[in-house]
Amino acid sequence: HNIGHYLYFIIYLRTKPMDDLTSLEIYIDKLIRKNEFKWIPRRRAMTLQNTENSSSEKSEEITKLANSLEKTIKAVDSLNDDFKRLSNQISKQHMEECKEKLLSSIVDSTASKMKIGE
Repeated sequence: HNIGHYLYFIIYLRTKPMDDLTSLEIYIDKLIRKNEFKWIPRRRAMTLQNTENSSSEKSEEITKLANSLEKTIKAVDSLNDDFKRLSNQISKQHMEECKEKLLSSIVDSTASKMKIGE
């Protein structure tokens, strides 16, 4: 299994609106928020249990994975906040540009009417 695929899936879950999640996605999202990663296979298939790793090695692997995922989730949240902030700035800038164009149009129209009336 490619751990990157699971990472992308977690990012997908964090960015998808909660109302759009399927029941399985909601279940996995809840596990992630509780720092439970039992849904991710770790060098094992369902039919073949890998008994080579000791319990402490598995525990260390899970801890490392949980820490890595936690950092990634924080980074995704930060990027999401940055995106929202930039989106708001762009919207405000666009509104200001529209206001300026509208005012310019009104001024030009008023000036044209004044010249016609002379």
